[in-house]
Amino acid sequence: MTSPIESTRLRDRMRATLLLAAIDVVSDNPSATMGDVATAAGVARSTLHRYFPDRASLMDGIERHVEAQYEEAIEQAHTHEGTGLAAYTRIVDELLERLDSLGWWMRAACEDDVDDFDCEADRGILAVVQRGQQDHTLDPRFTPAWMVTMTWSLLSSAHQDMRHGHQPRRAIRDMCRTALLKLAASPVASAEDAQDDMTRRP
Repeated sequence: MTSPIESTRLRDRMRATLLLAAIDVVSDNPSATMGDVATAAGVARSTLHRYFPDRASLMDGIERHVEAQYEEAIEQAHTHEGTGLAAYTRIVDELLERLDSLGWWMRAACEDDVDDFDCEADRGILAVVQRGQQDHTLDPRFTPAWMVTMTWSLLSSAHQDMRHGHQPRRAIRDMCRTALLKLAASPVASAEDAQDDMTRRP
């Protein structure tokens, strides 16, 4: 018999699977139906409806899921530890790991006006950039706001390449990471400095 804890885990995994399928399908076709999402997720429509009774609840679920993924990424990056460059490197890595979910916002940004740096996670990235410029590990020639915008722009490009299968996903992530660190690092710092700092972190 499945324990309550295991049942919750299974339910959470199914919910995440449904949401990722919905993000993928609706990103390609904004008018996609619940049936389209169920087909993409490989489940019956009745299964999808158990988690999301209608399309409105599914859209709300997507927004909540993406917000949670973003907040989790910044939290897991341990932004208060190490140099600014080391913290920025961890942020990039965490965001890249969640790119399938965060891609929903990248699609929306092309269609709607998006608030600028209006949540705690946004402010966390800005604080890291400011700290990195103060400790001379991030390039001071760029404003913190521009650095954050540049980060999302390259992440968006990586997401588009992944979706269209232009290159292997691992290669795309590596190229995006390398480009971001080369752009962000100050003339007196390097991506190797960030890696060394991460290695020393307990």
